Amino acid sequence: MNQLPLHPQHLALNPRMGEFAGWEMSLFYSSAAHEHTAVREHAGIFDISHMGQVFVKGAEAETFLHSLFTNDVTKLKEGRSHYAFLLNDEGGVIDDLLLYRLAEDEFFIIFNGARAEEAVSILKDSCPTNVEIDWRKEVIGLAIQGPAVAKLAPELIGTEIPAKRNNIIQSDPIIATTGYTGEHGFEWFGSIAEGKKLWEKAMQLGITPCGLVARDSLRLEAGLPLNGQDLARDKSPLAAGLKFAVKLNKEVTFRGKEALLKNVLSDQTLIAFTSSGPIPRTGYDIVNEAEEKVGEVSSGGRPPHYANTIGLAWVKNEFTSTNLDMMIRGKKFPIKTTTLPFQKK
Repeated sequence: MNQLPLHPQHLALNPRMGEFAGWEMSLFYSSAAHEHTAVREHAGIFDISHMGQVFVKGAEAETFLHSLFTNDVTKLKEGRSHYAFLLNDEGGVIDDLLLYRLAEDEFFIIFNGARAEEAVSILKDSCPTNVEIDWRKEVIGLAIQGPAVAKLAPELIGTEIPAKRNNIIQSDPIIATTGYTGEHGFEWFGSIAEGKKLWEKAMQLGITPCGLVARDSLRLEAGLPLNGQDLARDKSPLAAGLKFAVKLNKEVTFRGKEALLKNVLSDQTLIAFTSSGPIPRTGYDIVNEAEEKVGEVSSGGRPPHYANTIGLAWVKNEFTSTNLDMMIRGKKFPIKTTTLPFQKK
C-alpha cells in the first residue's frame, strides 16, 4: 500500500487508518463529527497528496485539452480553474477533474487518485508532439477549508485569499480557492519540503487535521458527487445534474459527446433525498410502492447535528416523482426527495 509523504506526521496524531485508492490514509483523528464541525465553524486541513497532479504545457495544449474534456477550455481564463469530465465513448464518467489555467499555454490538472493512471494514459495516447505532459508524483497536496481560513491565510501562506472561488492565487507552489467541502478556503500543491512546513504551521495555528470520513460527510452535505459512487462509467454526468460542466455546443467532438447527444445512459437520474431511517449505505435498494427495485443508493450519511439522514441515489426516470422507500434488511424506510446542497447557508 502506498504511503503519503506526510505519513509520519499523520501517525504522530494517532489517527484511525484505512486504505483508499491504494493509499494508506487517515480516516479520522479525534472523531469524524468533530472534524466535520471544525470545518463548518472554523478551519480544517486535509492531506490530498494521493490525487494526481498533472501539468500540460505547449503551443497546442488548449486545443488538445479542449478536444478531450467536456467543459470549454477556450473560455477558461488565465488564473482561473473549472470543473470538467473525462468520459468514455458511451458518455460515462472515467474521471471528474479540476483544470487550472496557469498561463496561455500551460495547464494544471487534478485527477482523482484512483483514476490518475488511466487518465494520464489517455492523455498521452492522443498527445500532440509539441505538448508536454508531466505527472508529478513526489509532491504534496493540502486542502485548508473553513470560515476562519481567510483570516489565517496571511500567516499560513503569506497572502490573502479572494472570496471568489476557482481563483489561482499563485502558481509555484499552486494555491487556488478550490475545495471539496462547500466552505471557503484554498488548496495547495507543491514540493514535499514546503508541504511539510505548511502542515506544521497549520498545526501551530490550531487548524484541525481532518480525515477521509469528514471529507466524505462534508462533500455530501455540500451536494458534491464522489467518483466511483455517484459518478461512474455507466452513468452520464448530464443525468447527475452536472450539465454546467458539459458543453455539448462545442464544435469539437470530445470523448463521449456523440453518446450524450443520443441520450445514451439517460434512463436514470441522480436524486438527493432525506430519511428518518438508518444511515443510507452505498448499494441499498430504492423501491417503489409495489416494492420493485427502481434504484440504488450511491452515497449516504448523517452529518453532525442532523436529525435525519441524507443521501444520493440513482433512480429510474419514471419513478423520480413517485413515493419511494429505501430497503434495509427487509424493512422499508420512506425517503423524501430534496434539492442540493443539503447544507443551507
